[in-house]
Amino acid sequence: MFAIDLSLSMAMRSNLVPAKKMVLALTSLIRSKFPRDFVAVVGFGETAQELKIEDVPALTIDYATAPISSTPWPQSSPHAQRTR
Repeated sequence: MFAIDLSLSMAMRSNLVPAKKMVLALTSLIRSKFPRDFVAVVGFGETAQELKIEDVPALTIDYATAPISSTPWPQSSPHAQRTR
């Protein structure tokens, strides 16, 4: 699993583009060398969610202005409370 930080600090330090390239490159390598393995990408900022690999190139920082339509866990779980 890869977790990619989508907070403002990533843009301020110009780290978002290199991070996206790293996720894409390592995902490609893992899928080609270990096709039976599972690779997941999670984007996190104000909240966290699993991302499709094809969405990684278009990722931008999380300004916390758009609500995430679906979360990977129920809002009442301990995980949800930690991300608030």
